[in-house]
Amino acid sequence: MDVSIKLKKDIKNFLEQMGFYFLNPPTIEQKENHFFINIFVSNPQDIYTHHNDGFQSIQHLFQVFVAKQHGSDIRVTLDINGYRKKQESLVRKKAFSARKRCLVTQKNVSLPPMSSYDRRIIHATLVSFKDIKTASSGKGKDRHVVVHLA
Repeated sequence: MDVSIKLKKDIKNFLEQMGFYFLNPPTIEQKENHFFINIFVSNPQDIYTHHNDGFQSIQHLFQVFVAKQHGSDIRVTLDINGYRKKQESLVRKKAFSARKRCLVTQKNVSLPPMSSYDRRIIHATLVSFKDIKTASSGKGKDRHVVVHLA
């Protein structure tokens, strides 16, 4: 059976057992062994907690499940009710804003602590600019990105 078909069934069963009901069938985009699963559920507010801990937990648990069922070379990224795409857009806007602030003030700009995924988005968004550089700083939950002049 095709992995993407199996993943659609797996994520549907996984979330339905947690009490979520689907508004539409899941859709999957595949790039090599990485599957991007888009899901629309009736009660997304139950997933997105204050610091996205609920969403991150679901993402992690489903990745562990997929690794056991299909092998550790299969990667999944969940987007529930378009939240991840919205968040990525907001993080990119923060990156551009921090770059602009750094150039105007000629000082380092420290962004607030964020997840490793969000830090990676900041770095990837600003990597092509030659006038600034980015670096991660801090430890644990205080880890954040600093934008500084090149």
